[in-house]
Amino acid sequence: MLEKLAERVREILNATALNAAAAESNAALEDKNIEVVSFEADDSIGDFYLVEAEQIDVKTRPSQQEYQSIADQKISSIFTDQKNDVFQGQLVKIFQPQNYNSYCLVAYHSFGLRVPRGPIGWLNNLDGLEKIDKKEFQKPANLKTIDQVCKEFEGIKYQLGGGSVKNGFDCSGLIQKIFYQTQGIWLPRKARWQAMVCEKINQEDLRQGDMVFFNKVDDPEKHIDHVGLVYQAQPGRLPIIFHAKRILGKAMFQDLNSADWLYSEINPNGQWEINSFGRVPKRVNDE
Repeated sequence: MLEKLAERVREILNATALNAAAAESNAALEDKNIEVVSFEADDSIGDFYLVEAEQIDVKTRPSQQEYQSIADQKISSIFTDQKNDVFQGQLVKIFQPQNYNSYCLVAYHSFGLRVPRGPIGWLNNLDGLEKIDKKEFQKPANLKTIDQVCKEFEGIKYQLGGGSVKNGFDCSGLIQKIFYQTQGIWLPRKARWQAMVCEKINQEDLRQGDMVFFNKVDDPEKHIDHVGLVYQAQPGRLPIIFHAKRILGKAMFQDLNSADWLYSEINPNGQWEINSFGRVPKRVNDE
């Protein structure tokens, strides 16, 4: 997507049939020695930073219409309607383009182009960020089992936007941390994005390590807004999941068959429903 945009920019800059005003603008650009690049073409661009501040607000990112014009196809609003603020404990990749005062925050995983790759926003400065010495993504030295990590995180408070033991977890932050600790995979930060990297599976095929995605019953668009990890599949029944949910106040194990917040024929007052089940492909890793 971004490489396509970069190619388009190169064509414009190299065009010979320009009017006088455009030629003057082009000359000005050439004087600044601007290099047109894209993150799909060069993974070496940018450095990794650890977010130390409690929260950093990310400025405007490309709109849905801009993404659609770049990709020449209709793009789902699943990711374009998200706020991309970053929170304490997250690993992010940032670079400063030539002749810019701002810093570009980029996504460094596309998971087979299932989620957007490239700019997700801009920062005025690097306050609250600690630069990591190595440019490449760092995996844990020793991976843990799902049992180990879930028991380690059990009882940690729910915190909207949280992604660390110190500050607590929200639903997607907890899932992101579990996958990093158990598989060395850095999943996208949002529950909706996490669903996009998964292969959809049926309930009867669930196993430990799969994910369950939820949406609010009264949401006509059925936007995914919660995620839980399958801890124990139960043949013929819904699974036991490990998740962090605001109404529960902490990370915990829960049997979905008795969850009072989940809609069912015997619980018509439940405000949430299962949207889908998903599994991260085995060979998927950070790019």
